[in-house]
Amino acid sequence: MFHILTSQSIRKTKNIIINKSNRIRISNRILNQYLPSRSYSVRNQYNDIHNIHNKNIKEQRKWLKQVVDVNHPHLWYPQARKLQRKIICHIGPTNSGKTYNALKSLKEASTGVYCGPLRLLAWEIMEKLRTENVKCDLKTGQECDTLNDSTHVACTVEMTELNERYDVAVIDEMQMIGDPERGWAWTQAFLGLQCKEIHICGSPSYLPLIQELCRHTQDTVIKIEYQRLSPLHLSNTALYSYNQHLLQGDCIVGFSRTGCYKTKMAIESSRAGNNLKCSVI
Repeated sequence: MFHILTSQSIRKTKNIIINKSNRIRISNRILNQYLPSRSYSVRNQYNDIHNIHNKNIKEQRKWLKQVVDVNHPHLWYPQARKLQRKIICHIGPTNSGKTYNALKSLKEASTGVYCGPLRLLAWEIMEKLRTENVKCDLKTGQECDTLNDSTHVACTVEMTELNERYDVAVIDEMQMIGDPERGWAWTQAFLGLQCKEIHICGSPSYLPLIQELCRHTQDTVIKIEYQRLSPLHLSNTALYSYNQHLLQGDCIVGFSRTGCYKTKMAIESSRAGNNLKCSVI
């Protein structure tokens, strides 16, 4: 005689035990009690389910280990690794023409992207390209200004589109790759851009890191050094106060939005500020 499973026994065989690690195991005690030895097919089905579950756990662990592995970030962007990219490093101080020369290559390209640290810089590049009859979109965290059939994009570095292909890319202020808060965005843009020619601009401090990254990505590195176009002289004395030595046309550089507005109020409320108006950029 064949053993007939009742609906009640089938429901009991479906009882499972979930341990603290959320790994699901079928209770052998329940199987032995309600599945006699003659019910080989049913027993084998449960064993198969158990084996498949264990296999899935191993595969999930393997996948999770790969996801959290940050030892080889260049491998996160396989499409970019398929390209033999040329990295042109424009190195120099401020007002040395490095960004100007990089933008010349961007303007002459059929398609391109500019990645900058500030929304105002992205907006400035967008306006410059449009005045030179280059259809350029603007993409920042605050606004998007797009055109029909645009060929270029000016964006903040966090908004860099890594799924598009470009002929030329410009990454500005590359030394920000070492910033503890925003450095990830420069790293992502540099490693992930699908572009055969990438111009990066900044101070010499970023060059050793870029050379090391290019050793892993197998990209070609070209270094171009610049010198300051206009002389920069350091004063032997401090400004001390806004009542003296502050002249029309001077620029005060601050390091926070609040600090800039406080400085503006201090200049316009000082005695020397009676005829001086200050704007904040």
